[in-house]
Amino acid sequence: MKPLITKRNCIQGAIIYALGDSCAALLTGEFQISRLVGMMQLGGTLYAVEIPWYFAWIERHFERQGFVNGLKRALTAQAFLILYGLPVTLLSFNVFRDNLPRYSGV
Repeated sequence: MKPLITKRNCIQGAIIYALGDSCAALLTGEFQISRLVGMMQLGGTLYAVEIPWYFAWIERHFERQGFVNGLKRALTAQAFLILYGLPVTLLSFNVFRDNLPRYSGV
């Protein structure tokens, strides 16, 4: 049995999640270092476990070769990103945006 958390998944989760959130924060003018660190912690823990587990589940359920199973894998992965990933990202963005102190530049 594979370990639940690996160093590689933690690093990838921290970088990918923090990078995506930082891009959104830069576009809205709300970038903060404390937010970046918080998103890295969230991505390195929660997403480091959850995302690899989900994609392994997809592989187990559609492990046969062929065009149809490949299409099912791709559609299931996209459905996951739309139905789960986007709302969770937007929720965390709004929670952190509303609860972090604003930098006044002073």
